[in-house]
Amino acid sequence: MPASAWSALEQLALGHGGELSVFIRRRLSSTLVGILLFILGYLRGRRISLPRLLRLERQRSPSTPTSLGEWGGLDCSRGDLPTKQVDTTPTAGSDIRRTSKSSAKLEEEGTFGVEGDMFELERQLGKGSQGNVYVCTRLRLRKKYAAKVIYTNELQRTDRLEFLRREISIMRELHHPRIVNLIETFWLQEDGRCIVVMDLAEGGDLWEKLDSEVLKVGSSGIFPGLGGRESASRHVAWQMLEAIGYMHWNGVVHRDLKLENILIERSHTAPSPINCELLEIKIADFGLSHKGKEPGGRMLDPVGSPQYVAPEVLEEGGYDARVDFWSFGVILYLMLCGQMPFSVVMDIGLHKDSVKHIKRCSSWKKMSDSAKDMVQGLLTIDPESRLDRDGCQRHPWLMCGAQGSPGHALLRLSSFGSAGPKKSASIGAGTKSPPYTSSEFIRQQSTQRHEGQGAVACIKGLTGEGVNRIELHLANGTENIIGTEAKSTHEWPLQPNEIIIAVMQGRRSRAHLGDTLSFYTSARRCIVLKGSHSQTRHRFIAPQGWEIVGLQFDGSRLSGTHVGKRHKSGAGMVRSISGRTGSAVDQVVMHLEDGTELAYGGDGGDAISVGPYALEQNEHIVIVEQTFRDWVLGVALVFFLNSGRIIRFSGMTAVPARRFMAPEGRQICGLDFSTVRGKACRQLIKVQTCPKDGNVAQRTTHEIGKPLCNEIVLP
Repeated sequence: MPASAWSALEQLALGHGGELSVFIRRRLSSTLVGILLFILGYLRGRRISLPRLLRLERQRSPSTPTSLGEWGGLDCSRGDLPTKQVDTTPTAGSDIRRTSKSSAKLEEEGTFGVEGDMFELERQLGKGSQGNVYVCTRLRLRKKYAAKVIYTNELQRTDRLEFLRREISIMRELHHPRIVNLIETFWLQEDGRCIVVMDLAEGGDLWEKLDSEVLKVGSSGIFPGLGGRESASRHVAWQMLEAIGYMHWNGVVHRDLKLENILIERSHTAPSPINCELLEIKIADFGLSHKGKEPGGRMLDPVGSPQYVAPEVLEEGGYDARVDFWSFGVILYLMLCGQMPFSVVMDIGLHKDSVKHIKRCSSWKKMSDSAKDMVQGLLTIDPESRLDRDGCQRHPWLMCGAQGSPGHALLRLSSFGSAGPKKSASIGAGTKSPPYTSSEFIRQQSTQRHEGQGAVACIKGLTGEGVNRIELHLANGTENIIGTEAKSTHEWPLQPNEIIIAVMQGRRSRAHLGDTLSFYTSARRCIVLKGSHSQTRHRFIAPQGWEIVGLQFDGSRLSGTHVGKRHKSGAGMVRSISGRTGSAVDQVVMHLEDGTELAYGGDGGDAISVGPYALEQNEHIVIVEQTFRDWVLGVALVFFLNSGRIIRFSGMTAVPARRFMAPEGRQICGLDFSTVRGKACRQLIKVQTCPKDGNVAQRTTHEIGKPLCNEIVLP
């Protein structure tokens, strides 16, 4: 075994971090630690693996999802449940444990949030080295969630704040009944805290549930499977398959699927004649997840929990999303047999050989043939031959159930259908698509001549975690430069007759000029400076002489717009806009002048009705912007009007943003940001405009939020 691996193992035993350090502190006396170190010294000379010290770690202790190169020589050859492990990296979906002093202050305050949307803390669920988990109630809706209070100062000292930001960024892109969904995030920099509000699952996790059932059977009995029947495991497997398929459809690979990361939302008894306990589950902990730019992309970093990791993760050629199906197979075997499927030697060089053969334990021998085939198909060494989502959905064990299980057809599908996102209709029932040209078609027409003379000749910028620097180079040779002194790395020259008609600043990050700065031009271009933690947004701009009169959605994503030629009289075609908002934007209805109503989304849930908001006779919609999350119609839908007004439908999970739309006949030629204590600029507070002819001598300054930029906020 390499000396570096032994050194890593010794550090674990000495309490420098990792699985054994937590275990040792809780379980062994100082005398036993000495014995352990003696054994380590002996084994180092013999160069053999160290047996696991305990069958079970009864306390919650989640895996050090460490680099797998630090395994050392641990051996998991015992045929029981894997030891519950602790992830020392604080994540938005994992448990946290030890109390911190600042938690007392939060408990005294009792509430947190923003005006009009406050949360109230209730009982504590867990403690961690970086914070605590509480039950909380959203006062406006009287709905309960889980609130994780993380102390960011501790993370900054250990350079782990970036992991938390990455996980939150991934969770913002997802929403599904079978995952722990992010509701809201509050960064309280003055107190050094981050509060993450998520779905509440109070039923414990699958490790605890399975462990309790294994202990009831004892060492002499044969484990009958989770809930006593294959039907119970099949019900959980369907839900996991939905969640995995949904994540992969959205480009997210979990990479740390294990019993501890499957939370139980609730349980109920299956109808007769099955009569077994059925679990409704949610997948948690996206701390090791990977969000790829393209579906099917390959990953190289070897991360995961050793007992669940696919063999290709440890190979040099990289791996893809199929590693999640290997972990799915390990979990399925655990649910059916109550123990690990392999005698896993956690030595990188020996791992692949140790997982080639599935244990034929007593429980395995009593399983149905179709269940065995399903497990073997998932635990296939070659990822090309491994069962994927489509293969699982077509597999007889899931499609029809085991032949010996009464009432198997009742558990064939869970209540949430297929793994893909729900494809809600773009236009509501009883309405019709407007007979206007789609902006996707107009996008291809490049012969249109733009009116006016551009005041800004070039936009430059620098991005990192947020937007660090912005430069507007005007046609008259002057410059408007804000931000750090570092040189800009992005550059966008503008056409001579191209003018900037609107600007948007996303304000999730306080340390920069926001996480996003977007410029909308008369040439229908979106010039976007994005930090690494910016939200996904979709934008559409009507060509000059046209107006937006309808929307088009692909699931929750705004995929296009319908446009109509503006009337010579200047009268707009849209009379008003109304909708329903809750945690996200549930519905938007566009009321046209001809009496047509175009409804998008639905009218269910806990959303409240807002509007209608009337447009003036000569007002029309020029730009539509969506802050995307795969949830109903996203978390924000914003309409920019030619008059300079902005109508924003905003869900409660939307992050703050500042927007400005230049009134018709004017263009943007300068920006001004607020400063705090003489440090970096942060919030866009003023915008300069000049006439369409580019005469900057007739510059006017507008304050964001003043009547000329009347942003109507729907709560």
